Amino acid sequence: AKEGYIINGTLEINGETHLSSCYMQSVDGSSFLVPIASYTKHPSEGYNVTVSGKYEDKKFNYSITEYGAKRNESIALSSPYYDNNQIHQLLRAVNSMGTSLSFSFSVPVATENTLAKLTASCSATESITWGADDTTTVCNKVYLSRQTQVTGASHILYYASKPIKVDGWDLTNVLIGFKEPLGGDEYMVYALESISLTPAN
Repeated sequence: AKEGYIINGTLEINGETHLSSCYMQSVDGSSFLVPIASYTKHPSEGYNVTVSGKYEDKKFNYSITEYGAKRNESIALSSPYYDNNQIHQLLRAVNSMGTSLSFSFSVPVATENTLAKLTASCSATESITWGADDTTTVCNKVYLSRQTQVTGASHILYYASKPIKVDGWDLTNVLIGFKEPLGGDEYMVYALESISLTPAN
């Protein structure tokens, strides 16, 4: 395997652990952070699904198991494309992060067997309080929306507008928190608790 990065995600909801991971190759030709493989597992009774796939020859080839039934599928890709398990962190690498941010890209959606087009845009800042010390940080307020026939609510992501210093390091575009739409005016709200250079033991 070529040099790259693995982004792992763990979400605890009502005693259930939802897992996600994405392996990205650092450089492939003239492209950076190219998705190579992806894995997602949602074990809840209401929605039990596992997706495991690889990006090969401009396709996302994957297996999906929903409620015990497994099938193999493939989604044709168009550039630029990213894996949905890497979007939040990839946006941190945008050089033009700020109130003029606006660009679109594609992600494969295995549960719908389709390629979805997403748009990230920012036109304002907002002060967000986070962490045990109730730190307040001015953030770029980024809307992440999907282009569909029926317009849905956007995800709202808050990235620190200025570097945050951690043990002498200036960390740029730190994701302070985000809101995931649940329907109507309700959101699931995520907030950053702390930042450390090494995982806690």
